[in-house]
Amino acid sequence: MTEETRIIKTLISEIRFELEKILPLKDDMLLLKASFGDIEPDKFKCSAAGYLLHNFYNGVENIFKSIASVFGNKFDKEEWHSTLLKRMILEIEDVRPVVISKNLYKKLLDYKNFRHFFRHAYLFELDWNKMKELVDNFEKNLDQFQGEINEFIKQLQNPD
Repeated sequence: MTEETRIIKTLISEIRFELEKILPLKDDMLLLKASFGDIEPDKFKCSAAGYLLHNFYNGVENIFKSIASVFGNKFDKEEWHSTLLKRMILEIEDVRPVVISKNLYKKLLDYKNFRHFFRHAYLFELDWNKMKELVDNFEKNLDQFQGEINEFIKQLQNPD
């Protein structure tokens, strides 16, 4: 086995490990959303939803960091979160394929921005109206992320 093959196999294992941690968030969000009923969630349920959104993007970013480290990406400390996400929509010729679509990039950008806000906000600052779309589309976006990451893995396994 070549060193390059070993590195790619290790990366694939790391990606799958993180995916296994992200995927249960879908069931957690469905359970939480069922508890909302027909009314706007209170601040504690908003906080729980925010925590799930936060954890989702953390897992996404962990996968992207693993990919970036294997393919030699360096980032400016100031804007590295944004740069990391943006690099995932780029095909790097003779290095690696595109990781995610531009469509998914736009969706993940909203989760990234929310995660940043959530980390620095107090409970009373959470605004359901600003979170609602992220929560409503969570399962669909997680499924799209999983599908695109699995396609990326296939391309790594069969580069031709």
